[in-house]
Amino acid sequence: MGVMVALFNLALLSFIVATMFSAGLSTTVDEIRSVFQRVWLLVAVLVVAFVVRPLVGWGLAEAFDLATPA
Repeated sequence: MGVMVALFNLALLSFIVATMFSAGLSTTVDEIRSVFQRVWLLVAVLVVAFVVRPLVGWGLAEAFDLATPA
């Protein structure tokens, strides 16, 4: 069972790295520059990613009384 978990984790890591590498290679400098020109949108995305989403997850865990490991 431990070998299967290790293989799954390795496959998952490989998939994530390959996807990020592909996205990075297909993004141009102009596309990156256009993201930083809309500062309000960048700040909104960061707030949602680091504040709102964790709070929603915490709230759902409390609402459904999930176990600690979940």
